[in-house]
Amino acid sequence: MKKALSLVLALSLLLALSLPAAAEEGAEARLSAVTLAVKETLDLDTEAYSDFSGYPEENALAPHWYLEWYGDGGSLSVTAGEDGRILSYFRHDDTEYWDRGFRNPSFPEGGRDGAQKAAEAFLDKLLAANETVVFQEDGGESLNQSSYYFRGTICLNGVPSPLGMRIEVRAADNCVMNFRRDDLASSYIGTLRAGRRLRPAGGGAPQGHAHHAPGVQPE
Repeated sequence: MKKALSLVLALSLLLALSLPAAAEEGAEARLSAVTLAVKETLDLDTEAYSDFSGYPEENALAPHWYLEWYGDGGSLSVTAGEDGRILSYFRHDDTEYWDRGFRNPSFPEGGRDGAQKAAEAFLDKLLAANETVVFQEDGGESLNQSSYYFRGTICLNGVPSPLGMRIEVRAADNCVMNFRRDDLASSYIGTLRAGRRLRPAGGGAPQGHAHHAPGVQPE
């Protein structure tokens, strides 16, 4: 009887020790899959960044993943769903803010029309097949403008929805610097932060494609 009890206790202890390791391995696999999907969707090249981290946030409908690449030159942050759908994107270049305010007053090349085309091309990469965006009327432009900001309504199967999106395009080169969209799960269902940041085995970023992204500045 004592031998049987000892065996049961030993098996229970072994199971208790193995479950956390198995859970972490599962989280690592999920992180790698989401990261690869994000990089493929946005065709991201992250070679310029030396470090990577990611962690999940669970909610009642679906988890979100926060991914960040960072290095000496800046950082790139992405929030994505479990399926790799991009919910937010934030890029920071260390040289960008030094440049602001020191250019000669002039309209940036391409103006607002060129920036909107860049925004539309970016959205084409990440919107679902049944999603389109109707942009709000622009607020014009000013001399020495460093960024253009766009807001719009997300339409589902051509029908306007309560969901909106915001996007910032850098005027100097029409590079998208910031994007955020509403999501049914995060807009109407509470969330619960789940655990610590994860790093892929070996400390590097998973092979294949950004701090938590702040909101886009108002126009």
